[in-house]
Amino acid sequence: MRHPRNVATLVALVVALGLTLTAASGAAAPERLVVRVLVITMFDAETAPWLQHESLPVTMQVPYVSEPLHCSADGLCVATIGEGKSNAVASMTSLLDDPGLDIHSAYFLTAGIAGTSPSTGTLGFAAWARWVVDWDLGHHLEPGSAPGVPHGYLPYADQHTTSSGGC
Repeated sequence: MRHPRNVATLVALVVALGLTLTAASGAAAPERLVVRVLVITMFDAETAPWLQHESLPVTMQVPYVSEPLHCSADGLCVATIGEGKSNAVASMTSLLDDPGLDIHSAYFLTAGIAGTSPSTGTLGFAAWARWVVDWDLGHHLEPGSAPGVPHGYLPYADQHTTSSGGC
């Protein structure tokens, strides 16, 4: 007849655990930062004008995002997500999944130079591309101009990425 006693003990433990979890879930949830506009930049030079001309006193380090998120009290936030698809996807996934951010009603604005020379375009102009060159953290070279480069691809951090090296 030890089985009824074991069952009673097990039921008591389950009830105690349920009461503990209920009490814990009743605790106040941490306040989330409401993001109204998320400005997305790729690197520091694109972020700098926002930091210089806007009041963004709230900073928040988001896991797996290399730079802190900068925000105003009324929900304007600027995120530097890094160059290339691999950095962008990791950073944006982390931002969108962060439990400390409420982005459900946010507008998203990508602000950057898109590789445009200052002599061709100015800050705030819009451009439409006919072609997209996807270098994603490397340089794709015409094989004839760089015969020593395997498959015409140089990783971004490669030490041979100079103007004399065919780039």
